[in-house]
Amino acid sequence: MRDRLSPALRNRDHGGGYVAWRISPRWQWPRMPVTAGFAAVRIGGCYFAKDRDSPDAHFLEERAAVMMVAVRFPSEQSNAIAWIASNDRSYHLSGDDPMIYNVQTLRAIAAYLVVGFHCQILLFGDLKYSMGAWGVDIFFVISGFVMAYTTDGRNVSPRQFIVKRLVRVLPLYWFMTIAVFLTALSMPFLFRSVDAGPAQLLMSLAFIPFEKSNGLIQPVLFLGWTLNYEIFFYCLFCLSLYIQTELNRYLCLSLTMVALVILGAMFRPEDALGRFYTDPIILEFVAGIWIYYIARHVAILTSLFNVPMIGTLGLASFGLLLAAEFLWPTVPRFIGLGLPAASLVLAAILLETKGVVSKTAFAIEQGNSSYALYLTHFLSYQLCEKIVFKAFDPQSLYLRLAAFVGAVALAGILAWIVHRQIEIPLTQSVRDVFTGFWRRSPARR
Repeated sequence: MRDRLSPALRNRDHGGGYVAWRISPRWQWPRMPVTAGFAAVRIGGCYFAKDRDSPDAHFLEERAAVMMVAVRFPSEQSNAIAWIASNDRSYHLSGDDPMIYNVQTLRAIAAYLVVGFHCQILLFGDLKYSMGAWGVDIFFVISGFVMAYTTDGRNVSPRQFIVKRLVRVLPLYWFMTIAVFLTALSMPFLFRSVDAGPAQLLMSLAFIPFEKSNGLIQPVLFLGWTLNYEIFFYCLFCLSLYIQTELNRYLCLSLTMVALVILGAMFRPEDALGRFYTDPIILEFVAGIWIYYIARHVAILTSLFNVPMIGTLGLASFGLLLAAEFLWPTVPRFIGLGLPAASLVLAAILLETKGVVSKTAFAIEQGNSSYALYLTHFLSYQLCEKIVFKAFDPQSLYLRLAAFVGAVALAGILAWIVHRQIEIPLTQSVRDVFTGFWRRSPARR
């Protein structure tokens, strides 16, 4: 077995007559020849080959997961996985891998946690508990992880990086922001608090934080405050790409964000920008970066911890998040919520390296639509609050519970529709525009 696999894996050249197919119970899937220029990557307990130099990789979705690597017979499946895992630790987690399924599932869970947090207004009349709000903390940790994961070992220029991130974030957010702005102008009674002036709209579209009349630092689409942090982090990460060595890049980026937090604690800025960008919550992005580095480069971590231990870590982390507001309500958010969120994400990653993968079509689809779910879920609970409670007795506990469940379900359905019918076509159109511009750019000739 070792002699058969060693040359192909060590050289990452899968020529020489090797035949690859998916390592799974579905052996009837067609076999495909593996050619040179493909890199082996790991997805859970499976190994794929992927074209590392696919055209337009920075604009188009990765042409990913085309074939499994290096097994001739089903009986050799376990031997192949064990051999690769023990002889080349770079295959445990690779930036060439198009998707980490446990992260995709965790992304969906985080989105629904935020939905549940906001929908509790149907149960209690206000946001009585913070339970579920920490879905945002999970999002931030995942974001830091994904940025490191998708750039590690790849020749990604700062311009390519920032364009790809903006193409991913801007279209749906701008669409929803403008829709809320126009609705607030024409039907302000539908919203509890929306500052819908031209200046607020422009600052929202430009991701510039500002303080609203209710004292909160939120854009026109109030959920966009998290995207202000995301874009800020993307800009810092973009600048860090000028540093070639990954470790030095992560160190400089981490020190910069830690310095911002320290400056905020020392000088206590009163303006919205100063308060916003020195909040310790930005350290959650840093945690995600180092989770990737540890999972990718510290091989001893995966060897020391078995599946039950990792599962216990994940459950304990989730339990701490659930109990945080009761155990330590006054502790800074990064400590009380950020660190448990980071350990939860770490547990999900380590489980994937052990082959414990949440890879159902439903979980993948929910993860795909999580961005749409996050940006549109306010419509579902406001619809229930404005319509259902007008027609029926709002004091009924059963009605409130039914409204809560219905709002969460409606949010999921609406998000799926928006993802399919608006987000994908809109994002693809914007991507095509940037792709055409990129191809015509003199720098590319």
